[in-house]
Amino acid sequence: QISASTARVLASKLTCRLEFLDICYCELDANAFDALSTGLAARLESRLQQLSLGGNKLGSQGGQALSNLAGLTRGCLQRLDLELNDLGDEGSMAASDSLLGSTSLLKHLDLSMNNIRSNGGKALATALRKNRSLTQLKLNFNCLGDIGGRAIAEALHEMLQTLCLEGNNLGEAAAEAFARALQGSGQLLELQLGFNKIGAGGARHLALAL
Repeated sequence: QISASTARVLASKLTCRLEFLDICYCELDANAFDALSTGLAARLESRLQQLSLGGNKLGSQGGQALSNLAGLTRGCLQRLDLELNDLGDEGSMAASDSLLGSTSLLKHLDLSMNNIRSNGGKALATALRKNRSLTQLKLNFNCLGDIGGRAIAEALHEMLQTLCLEGNNLGEAAAEAFARALQGSGQLLELQLGFNKIGAGGARHLALAL
């Protein structure tokens, strides 16, 4: 378990040469992450390329702390893993622009299992429309539904190669939106839609788009 004071000390001691930092499953809460991210953001010479924070307790308040990483996402940071942090709609809405906005240089973002629903999905889609760097986006086992799914489908850009949306309660309407996106996207190589409810109609739309 990493407390806010421990996170603050950790951030101050990290070498600027560090390229990969894994703090998964350390019971890191929003306050501890705020201390860590503020410390990391202050190190303008940072070469950090990959930050793994899966399985912590950032919660909805962690979304605001994620905005502290905006300086890193404009620099060297290329991969950010945030799966299983219960960010929810509030957290994902607060963090969407700093993680996916026009200034972000992230290539890989994992937001799986964060209880992100339609409003969070729409916020991520709005930011994604401005993004030109992301190649892989994982949103598995959230609760986007057709509304959130359609928003993501309509926001796909030419750089995105892998999109993972398993277990998001997507139906035929979302499948149809992704079928249209596939017809207009020249770069998407992998689309994961397992464990959804697209049915025969949704499968038909996708088949016709392939």
